[in-house]
Order: sequence, then C-alpha cells, then structure tokens
Amino acid sequence: MLVRLLIIICFFLEVFSGFAQGIYLDYNLTNTRCDASTGIVEITNIKTSPAPFEFSLDGLNYSTQQTFTNLSVGDTIIFIKDGFGNILQELISIDYLSDPLMELTLVNQFCEFELGKIIVTNVIDGDPPYTYFLDDVEIVGNELNEVPFGFHQIKVVDGNGCFRTQGAELINDCIVVSTGFSPNSDGINDLWTIQRIQNYPDNTVRVFNRYGQLVFKTEEYDNTWNGNSSGLTLPIGTYYYEVEVRIASGESQIFTGSLVILK
Repeated sequence: MLVRLLIIICFFLEVFSGFAQGIYLDYNLTNTRCDASTGIVEITNIKTSPAPFEFSLDGLNYSTQQTFTNLSVGDTIIFIKDGFGNILQELISIDYLSDPLMELTLVNQFCEFELGKIIVTNVIDGDPPYTYFLDDVEIVGNELNEVPFGFHQIKVVDGNGCFRTQGAELINDCIVVSTGFSPNSDGINDLWTIQRIQNYPDNTVRVFNRYGQLVFKTEEYDNTWNGNSSGLTLPIGTYYYEVEVRIASGESQIFTGSLVILK
C-alpha cells in the first residue's frame, strides 16, 4: 500500500514540475505571420489522464475547445484541467515569420535617352516565391525597368504573405557640359568641366576649332583640360565639342555644342 502511494505521489510531482514542451499535449503549431498575432495551436492528442479535459489560456475560463487562434509571438501557456480537477500547464513557444528585407541596385536615368532601373538583387528573411511592386503596381520579375527619376516605393511580398516596403530615389544622371572656361591660372574656372562625366568612364571627348580642326582629344576625360593644344595655349574664341559616352545599355550617346575659351 505504501509503495502504491509513493508511486501516485511521484506521478503528481512529475505532472506539476516545470514547463517542458510536449509533456502533456501533442499539437499542431502555426507560427505568427509577419510578427502579428496570428499564431494557432491545435491540440491533436492529450497525453495525460483521466478524461474529460478542459483547456484555458488564462487559467480561469475553461472550455473543451482544442484550437486556439490569434496568438502572439512568445511563450503561451495552455492550462489543462483533467477529470480529477488537476490543473496541468503546457508551455508552447510561438515564433514569427520575419518580414523580407530587400537589397537593391539602382541604375539612374540618363538624360531623356534611357530611363532608370531598380534591381532587387537579394531578399533576406523571407520565403519564396516573391512578388514585387513598384509604387503599388505589380511587376513581373525582380528587375524594375523603365523607371523615371524621382522617389519610388518598392514592395516585396513573400510566400507567407509577409511584406516589406522600401524607398529608393533615382536621379537624372545626365552629364552637363560647361560651355565656357577661362584658363588664365587665377584659380577660378581654369579647367573645362563636364558634370557627372566620372559616372561614365567609357567616354571620348573631342574639341574642334571654327575651321573644323581637331585641337583636343582624350578618352576617360577627368575634367583636367586647361585649354592647351600640343603644348600651346589656345587663343580665346569659340570652339565646338563632341562628347561621346557609353551608357548602361551599352549604347553610345553623343553630345555636341559650342565652347568659349576666355581669358
């Protein structure tokens, strides 16, 4: 009799000890989506006795319901009341499906010749397949082409329905050719400059005099021409330039115009 009593006492000590997951229940767990309160626990089997069983999330209100919804991220305790009126506790940890994070590559617009591009090069903390949106318009694939300069919103929705929106700004990366300079060594406007030419290192620059003679030519221009030609300073006057640059598409664009050299 004493041995039997000790066995019963040991059983109840085990029942009330700790919160090791899966001691009393078998269940299906659906983690929360996108850090929202959408977790679900569905009890499939009760591994203690005797029946009947009732369940509760707050330890106060019990029912025979075996599915619990709208659960938040973190630890959830399910209280189990058995046929003897004993209260058991099952600890269930609920995780969340992370929002996807995008890594973007931006290709700026080039003048009026070529619109920009936004490329989603990688998605982190999400599950495929992915769907992309540019300014709330769904896009096929991860390359968002023909994007004008300005600020845009890019959204990715993963296979779980989690989403992340990121902003990206494209600029008009057109070159701007200076139409005059004064190479008189006064430290002001001594060099001929082409704004943003460094963004297009595959370039060729030519300058002609009014007779059509080539007086300056270089490749990979870096805004360092001081008006010299063959070691001599060019006279003041009007000249004509031709700037050829290769853009992202691989095509070449040529800009022409007049250039005044002053002293």
